[in-house]
This record gives sequence, C-alpha cells and structure tokens, in this order.
Amino acid sequence: MNNNTKKNTVRKNICRLQFSFLILSLSLFLCSCKQVQSTIPGEQPNPWVDDYTHLSSMEHYKEWGTYNVHDPAIKKFGDDFYIYSTDAIFAENAEIAREKNVPLGNIQIRKSKDLVHWEFVGWAFPDIPKEAVDWVHANNAGRGATNIWAPYVMKQGDRYRLYYSVSAFGKKSSWIGLAESGSPEGPWEQKGPVVKSNSQTPMNANSRSG
Repeated sequence: MNNNTKKNTVRKNICRLQFSFLILSLSLFLCSCKQVQSTIPGEQPNPWVDDYTHLSSMEHYKEWGTYNVHDPAIKKFGDDFYIYSTDAIFAENAEIAREKNVPLGNIQIRKSKDLVHWEFVGWAFPDIPKEAVDWVHANNAGRGATNIWAPYVMKQGDRYRLYYSVSAFGKKSSWIGLAESGSPEGPWEQKGPVVKSNSQTPMNANSRSG
C-alpha cells in the first residue's frame, strides 16, 4: 500500500468517526428533549390576613409579630435573628399606652429563631435623644424630630452598634446617631452624632443609606 492510499484510508476513518460522533450527539440531544408544557398559574388566595386591627391596640404590642415593622434591619446574632425598625405604629396612642403601662419608646426590636415566629423584645430607647431633637429643631424652625427611623445594627468586636436617623420630614435638617451595647437587646448607650446636615450642607443625613 503506497502512501497516498494510506492517507486516503486515514481520512475516510476520520470522516466516519466524525459522522458517528455527530449522529450520537444528535441522538442524545433528541432523547433529552421533552415537550415543554406552558402552565398558567391559577388564582390563589393570600394566606396572610392583611388586617391586624384586632391587635392594633397598644396593650397588644407583644402580639404584633411583624405588624408595625417599617424600614427593618435584620441581623443574625448567635442563634437568633433580630429586627430593628422605625417606630411607626398603626393607631398609636400615647395616652392609652400610659394607661395600659405599655413601655412605649423608639426603635422596635424583635427576635426570632426561624424568621417566622417573632417575639417582641421592646424598644431600644425610652425617648428620642435630646441632642438630635435640638439639632433638628434649631435647623427647622422648631419643628420635626417626632420619631426615629431607618435603624441599622452591626457587631464590632464584642459591641453592638445601632445607627438611627432623626429628621424633619422632607427637609435636610437631619441627624444620624450611634448607640452601643454589649447585647443586641440593649440597654443602649448614646454615643452622639455620626453625621448631621441642614440646608447649608451639600448632603442630606436623613437615612442610614445617606
């Protein structure tokens, strides 16, 4: 057999192998293909009742669960998840809270083992820090600073740092403060302002995101 014949034989064998591989690949592809059936999801009722008026009274605060949670920061410390949230409460009534001995405060704290069942821990602060209120009032004609909102918590070493915002609604008169504690549940020690802003500053310190 001369060299040309050998080369032709090799080429034919390569072509046969390539063709066989192509047929095998096509067969595997066709076998793996299944007819895709489109499905249209049916209408399903909402399993969660979006109505907590029966629990909205101040004396039921331990039963609120995730009701009245706004602007939450969720962190896991140890075996528990914690939620820190803006102190906005549906049908809030300070007078009834006093009558019912509800320890009304600022920044609600809850904890959970499974992110489903939540225990109301309480409030981080008994009052809005006076320094924050004074700053906002001094820069907004004595108005604003009626609540604390958008808290954020982190652990630094063996200390927990809680950041929060006090401001005048829709204005740049704002104050972001810091409090620290040895526990995610407090008590919290005020450390003062981190960022302050007013109409003269180029930025607005009205939330933890700046």
